[in-house]
Amino acid sequence: MRRNIMVMVLSDVQFSGPNVRESYYSDLGRQVRTTNESAIRALQRELANKGENLDRIYAFATQTVQGRMMYAPDKKNHPNDMIPYQYNGKEISHLAYIEEQVRDIIPKDRWHIIEERHLGEDNVSLPMNRTLFYTLQIADRIQQDVREIRQADPEAKIVLHADCTGGQRHAIMMLVDIIRLLQYNDVEIGELFYSNWNRDTQQGKVETVNDVYAFYNLIAGAEEFVNFGSVKDMQGYFEHRNISEELQELLEAMAEFADEVKLCRRWRFVDAVDHLKAAVERFEAKWQGREIFADEVFLANDDVRLNDMLMFQLLPQIHKDYGQLLQESKHTSLDLIRWCLQQNLLQQALTLYTEGIPDILFDRGLIAMTDEPAQHKNLEKIYKKHGGELTQGFYFLNHFGYGSPEAKKEHDKKVSQNVQAQTSALKILFCEQVNKCASVEMAEAAFRELDEQSESVHIQGIHALGKIFSWLAMLQKDNERIHKPGSYRVLQQTIMKMYWRTLNKERKADKPKDWDILSARKKCKRLTGFLKGNITEQNVVNLAGGIGERGSFNIRWRLFAHDDFIIRTDPQQLYHFLDEYAVIKNERNHANHAKEQQGVFDTAESLMSFMWENLKQLTSLKVKNPEE
Repeated sequence: MRRNIMVMVLSDVQFSGPNVRESYYSDLGRQVRTTNESAIRALQRELANKGENLDRIYAFATQTVQGRMMYAPDKKNHPNDMIPYQYNGKEISHLAYIEEQVRDIIPKDRWHIIEERHLGEDNVSLPMNRTLFYTLQIADRIQQDVREIRQADPEAKIVLHADCTGGQRHAIMMLVDIIRLLQYNDVEIGELFYSNWNRDTQQGKVETVNDVYAFYNLIAGAEEFVNFGSVKDMQGYFEHRNISEELQELLEAMAEFADEVKLCRRWRFVDAVDHLKAAVERFEAKWQGREIFADEVFLANDDVRLNDMLMFQLLPQIHKDYGQLLQESKHTSLDLIRWCLQQNLLQQALTLYTEGIPDILFDRGLIAMTDEPAQHKNLEKIYKKHGGELTQGFYFLNHFGYGSPEAKKEHDKKVSQNVQAQTSALKILFCEQVNKCASVEMAEAAFRELDEQSESVHIQGIHALGKIFSWLAMLQKDNERIHKPGSYRVLQQTIMKMYWRTLNKERKADKPKDWDILSARKKCKRLTGFLKGNITEQNVVNLAGGIGERGSFNIRWRLFAHDDFIIRTDPQQLYHFLDEYAVIKNERNHANHAKEQQGVFDTAESLMSFMWENLKQLTSLKVKNPEE
């Protein structure tokens, strides 16, 4: 069932001599005495044609509208000599008079009035703060009623209409804010009216201004496309409008690009970028050297050209944020990775990075197949047989070279032994650092030294471990911060669950019954004691984001141990890069596995920063000549 509600700012009633001014509205076919009345009657006519009614009106009444209707009997000579207006023999307020004029449409009990307060001469509140307060008050009142309607009828479709005519000069901004707030909360926007009164003819006409409001959606859609690669709102704006062939192609290219941003299929992504670039160039070329803002657009009601003009206003920001993609003649995976990072599209950047970096290493010749002809031919044969739909670079870097089952089993056994040894060593070192009340810098240096002792396995998150010591220092300084951990909330919760699990015979992470009544000091003491020695090896590994095989160690064994591939850059720099590639690749896969690990990166910013630094390392890798 549809429920129709209307919001407005009430206008004070105008006079013509001693009488209320009446204006003829041809579209309504009648005289109208108040501005708001014309919009209400226009809406009721629209609803009646659909077999519907206006259910409620929400109106903001200024102090003037709340006051008595007054007029000047001799306005020409004594404009300030005002007397009360008599309606049916009684004085009446502007508000009551407006309600009276439309009681045939909507009874008084369906009006919800939000009144401007009488604050007194000494009030110092800022005008715009008051405007925002009343905006929120109106929106909140409507939201309350919307919730009640939906509780009574979950299938109810609520449609908000508005009269955008009356009130102070900033009233239209109040109404736009209210409309957008409610639209955000899943209220459909219906008819938006403006009563256009002609002073010369003393006649009026009610006009719909939905197109003007829709312009907000267009701007929001452009921002959505720039920030998130989504074109939904822009398509919605132009959907039922007359647009040029070039604009249609541009919108289709933007939609294709938006889909590829979501799906993140690398080669299709590259193709979509090229299509978008071509569509932008074609659209702009259409008007190159021509005056798009010529007067004939206005005089001829040229909808097609007008919509081109709208898009022209949005293109500069698109150029700014898509600059590199729209300028390059040929795009690479590296271009797309950098753009996704710039746009904070982290998951897309991770996918493109994981899949694209192997090909970049091979395409640039940093890693190459052996020059020995027979062995080279054999590698091509292996890829053709086992590579499937994987690119050659991705297959060789991530899947090739495990050899016989026995060789792989022996390799995995060695790595597993090294992981276990490093796990035990890390737990001992961690507890030592906690007992010594080490600083973040001291603890991270100790963990880094331990990590560098192994060429085969890697402690994934040394910075994640370092954050624990920063958290401990905070609690040592102020025990009460355990109740307000701020940015340490997730870390603290993880450690508490580990501690609680050690207390529970069933190894469940349930909070002990007495935990909430403990003082902050006792809570801190118990957690610190747990970290000093009772924490398990696996707990420490989880807090470190895991211990795993170094990316470089794995790749060296598979690709270089039998001279199948050649390194044509600085080996140590390449090994360091490959270690970090493995970390980023594991982070991408981390969320897909049910592992209770802290993770290497505790914020999106830290992961993005790590990726930027890794890309700089990639740029610094230079191909060496065979003679070097």
